[in-house]
Amino acid sequence: MDFETTQTKRFAQHVKCCEWYYDEIEKITNDAFLTDDKKLDELNELENRILTLSAPFLAVANIIKIKMEQLKE
Repeated sequence: MDFETTQTKRFAQHVKCCEWYYDEIEKITNDAFLTDDKKLDELNELENRILTLSAPFLAVANIIKIKMEQLKE
C-alpha cells in the first residue's frame, strides 16, 4: 500500500469507519438478547450497507484490472 496514501486524513477516516463496523459486528454477535435469526438479519443489513458503500471502489478496482490486462496484451 502506498505510504503517502495511508498518511492522509481521508485514509484515516476510512480506517475509523471500518473500525466502527468491526465494533458493530462484535456488538451484534455478542448480544445475548438477540436470537440467531435476528443476528443474521442485523449482519445481513450491515453487509448490504458495506457493499453499497464499497461499490464505487470495487468498480474502479475492476476497471484498473481491465486496463492492466489490456496493457499486458
